[in-house]
Amino acid sequence: MAARVRSESAQRVSGCVTALLREQPFFGSLALRLPVRADAGRETLASDGREIRYSPRWIAETDAHIIETAIARVVLACALKHHTRRGERDPDRWQRASQLVMGRRDRRSAVPPGLALLARLRPAAARLGPAAGREHAGAPAHQR
Repeated sequence: MAARVRSESAQRVSGCVTALLREQPFFGSLALRLPVRADAGRETLASDGREIRYSPRWIAETDAHIIETAIARVVLACALKHHTRRGERDPDRWQRASQLVMGRRDRRSAVPPGLALLARLRPAAARLGPAAGREHAGAPAHQR
């Protein structure tokens, strides 16, 4: 059964990226630039700037527009380099601040509906490992 859920979730994620390409080409094209892989240890969906990882179980239980919104949010956060600018800051606090900024951007843009339901997403970089997002921390500000 686990293999079936993993396979079906991969198809759903692929379908959501395709829907983003059709309905929100900017976010869809950003999503195509990151490899996507299942990660049973994940609660929902997150990115470290190098790949998007998702919980097959969460994908199976979640509406497609919520998945599309989650993908749009993580790729926009990557485009804004949130994962590289955190440095030594507290991951939870950084994620909350990022969500406030993203929420303001979402209300002014054409991001798919369902953003309020994503408030439970936890800090992506913190869940992906202690060194995530620090590889560029020493670069000059104009290069971050």
